Amino acid sequence: MVKRNIPSFAERLEAYRKTYEIDEFTNPNDVANLHVIIANQQLIDKFQDAVDAIMEDEDFADRIGDIKKLQDTRQNLIEQNMSIERILGIDRKSRKKDTQESVADYIQFLKTSAKEFLEQQLITVSCPQCKILLGRILPVHEHTEFEVSFQCSQCKRYGTATRKERDIFFDLKEKRKEWRKKYPIEIIQPRFEIIESEDDVVLEEEEEEDETLGET
Repeated sequence: MVKRNIPSFAERLEAYRKTYEIDEFTNPNDVANLHVIIANQQLIDKFQDAVDAIMEDEDFADRIGDIKKLQDTRQNLIEQNMSIERILGIDRKSRKKDTQESVADYIQFLKTSAKEFLEQQLITVSCPQCKILLGRILPVHEHTEFEVSFQCSQCKRYGTATRKERDIFFDLKEKRKEWRKKYPIEIIQPRFEIIESEDDVVLEEEEEEDETLGET
């Protein structure tokens, strides 16, 4: 299992310092509450790692009780943090009120985020000689084979992007992959045909079944 890199207490405190004006917290209780939030965040991440470790086990179903206890404790810590954040005025509602973000700014944020996401998904093809961009593609499936070529308008050479076919479960860990292959998903297509008439829609297969029942 790949463990997440949990930020240290000092790193989280610095992140709060950059985001909020916590240096203005002169009340010792406010400072103590902020430290509680950060300590809780450390525990929240560790509890999640513990749940992930259990889920990696083939017999994780036998430990549902342990998973529930960890998840309940984690949720309690999250709720406690949300309550303290409201007291300190650094919760989401308070931030939204303080920033007074306009609709135009929000739309621009969505456009920027969408563009960044698209750039991450696109596969770019460049000319091997001229080093210029020739094209961009976005395959529908992540496991199918493809070969795409674009001609360079300058040197007339071709830039090519290729990928070999890979297992449909290529991005799963081995234990999960074995479980998926052991219990494959079967998609059953409907057997009847829809025939449109002027009066109504007739389901051909259902008619046949009705006739069979009538004969019985």
